[in-house]
Amino acid sequence: MVVSQELIDWADLVFVMSEKDDGHLTFIKNNFSLKGKRVCDLDIPDNYGRDDPELIGLLRERGKEFLLPQGHPPAL
Repeated sequence: MVVSQELIDWADLVFVMSEKDDGHLTFIKNNFSLKGKRVCDLDIPDNYGRDDPELIGLLRERGKEFLLPQGHPPAL
């Protein structure tokens, strides 16, 4: 999926894979308006193929701290 201002405006949260490894947050900040948006860096190198089981596990693990209310177990 290609990032666009329309998608950023639509999103409640903006996730980047890894600022440290790939500069994704810097790219988005330099090319789009993030006014009023919460940006979450998942710190996952962007070197996985689509549907890679390891990537899916990392996304689930790292994403849950941003998406789940405190004290609630994840739904399976």
